[in-house]
Amino acid sequence: MSNAKHLIHAAIGAVSILAIGVVLGVLLDRVVLHPRASAADHPSAALALDASHDGFIRELSADLGLTAEQASKVHEILSRHQAAVNDASSSRNSVIGFTFGY
Repeated sequence: MSNAKHLIHAAIGAVSILAIGVVLGVLLDRVVLHPRASAADHPSAALALDASHDGFIRELSADLGLTAEQASKVHEILSRHQAAVNDASSSRNSVIGFTFGY
């Protein structure tokens, strides 16, 4: 075999080892070091619209200079959106008989 063939084989081997290292590193990072949090720990779970958000809406209304009617519409829109998010979240966890852990 010539030197050129040895260099090509060495380069292919080095690239293969690098690719395997990258794939294993990503898997290690995703699965072991940073596993997916449960649905209760997800940031969107903390955003559930309830009575505690009334203060936020009042502050937002004051900052934006909204009327009572406009603030009421904002609250209604956010409530509808939160209901849609909750429905989508609950239906996404069960697809074709499989239940996912997120």
